[in-house]
Amino acid sequence: MAVARVHTPKSYSQYAFFKQMRAVWDLAQPVQIRPLENNLYTLQFSCLGDWERVMGDGPWNFKGNAVVIAEYDGYTRPTSIKL
Repeated sequence: MAVARVHTPKSYSQYAFFKQMRAVWDLAQPVQIRPLENNLYTLQFSCLGDWERVMGDGPWNFKGNAVVIAEYDGYTRPTSIKL
């Protein structure tokens, strides 16, 4: 799993964010993206290779705004992870 934040003060379509990230990452298996709060998401990958690609490649962006991604253990409060 991973946690991600889109660094922007502007509002945007979560649907567009999900769609663009899935297209850019070009994953072998589906990823579940769950919104937590404004601009913060958990990412649950179905394939270790996909997770490694997303974590190792980049930098990622959405509409010119940085998408910062960090490892997530699934137990820690996601809002406490420094991004």
